[in-house]
Amino acid sequence: MYRFSRSIYRSLAPLVRADCGRCETEARQELLRSCETTISRLVLDRRYFRNPPRSLFDQVRHLFSIDDQFRVRLVIERNLGFAATYLDRMPAEQSAMLGPHHCRALTRQGTPCRRSPLPQHEYCPSHRHLEEILDPAPVGGRRAAPADARIGARVAIPA
Repeated sequence: MYRFSRSIYRSLAPLVRADCGRCETEARQELLRSCETTISRLVLDRRYFRNPPRSLFDQVRHLFSIDDQFRVRLVIERNLGFAATYLDRMPAEQSAMLGPHHCRALTRQGTPCRRSPLPQHEYCPSHRHLEEILDPAPVGGRRAAPADARIGARVAIPA
């Protein structure tokens, strides 16, 4: 994943302006740190990282002139798209080696669960009941309402 963050940095480093309130070296270091943290978050926390290109662009846009910001956005979107495609195609065994993968649940005390999740899941066996079940889209693109949610349906009231 190192190559994706360095590719973004190498493409954008010559465009960094020196008049952004700090010297050019510090601005380039900030650009590199932002690229690396975005890529590492994309690898480790992909499901909850909603829009990586927008996030990275918002972090670094102040380092570039207005004239260069469109090009900066395009470079970021292209390279993060390549990284996402690479992660999608990576086998599960290899993606497990990219970093520590822990159960996403919290214990009763409010601390993160330290157990390893099941292969191809986000939760350990103890918290597997928290896993979301994603239903495939029904034919026709519309979901039928549950029987008790229809207008005029009778609902049994327990005694």
